[in-house]
Amino acid sequence: MIRTACAFFLAATGMLAQSSDSQTLQALLQELRQLREDVRAMTLVGQRVQFLLYRVQLQDDATKKAAQRHDQANEKLRAAERNRLEGANRLKAAEEKLAALRDQSHREAIEDEVREMKHRFEVWSRDETTYRDAEIAADNELKAEQAKLVDLQQRLDGMERQLESYAPAPGK
Repeated sequence: MIRTACAFFLAATGMLAQSSDSQTLQALLQELRQLREDVRAMTLVGQRVQFLLYRVQLQDDATKKAAQRHDQANEKLRAAERNRLEGANRLKAAEEKLAALRDQSHREAIEDEVREMKHRFEVWSRDETTYRDAEIAADNELKAEQAKLVDLQQRLDGMERQLESYAPAPGK
């Protein structure tokens, strides 16, 4: 009878050990599946981050080029404005000189000079308008490129937060 009880006890202990081992194996298998899913998700997010970083780099280059075009257009506009103002001042001075002049022989030369200055003034005014339009277009292009860059950077920040959610908590 003691032998039977011992055999029964050993069989029950073995069944408990098998049951405990089975539960442990099931828990390990579940954890392994979860790790596999986490690795897949992190790999996918990592690939997306790399792709997005490349796009951010390209957009940053496009933004820098747009800023350079804007600066050049702005520089040309400022030069045209200076030329027009200087031309207007010289024209005003020549017209005042012409009005004060009584000598007819010099008058024709100054009238020619005034006509030439008026022509140049018109050209500078047209140039200024053209450069102003180019500066406005470059400004709009720069703002559009900057908006695209900000959007990509915000998406990258979102992916960074997503990657951080996969990081183990401190102390684990």
